[in-house]
Amino acid sequence: MIDDVQFRTDETFFVFMGQSLGLGADGIKNEDELYDAVSEFKEPLEIIVHDYDDITEDRRKFAKKMISVIMDCRMVNKKLKIEFQHGEENLV
Repeated sequence: MIDDVQFRTDETFFVFMGQSLGLGADGIKNEDELYDAVSEFKEPLEIIVHDYDDITEDRRKFAKKMISVIMDCRMVNKKLKIEFQHGEENLV
């Protein structure tokens, strides 16, 4: 589950995603590595984006970009499921 807390800094987000995907704290350092990790993940993967509307305005651009990267992975990884809870209307 990704929520507003994971978007506080770029580093916080990438460390969280790396650890969540079993790649360790240094497993993902940028959006290209995020795309590679999620699109190539072999097991079924569900990502829940929770309380997106609580992300601070100064972090919103980064959050939108990372969500967009994850959404793009659905084209390649058919085992990927993404669910939005509370705040998906603020993605635009």
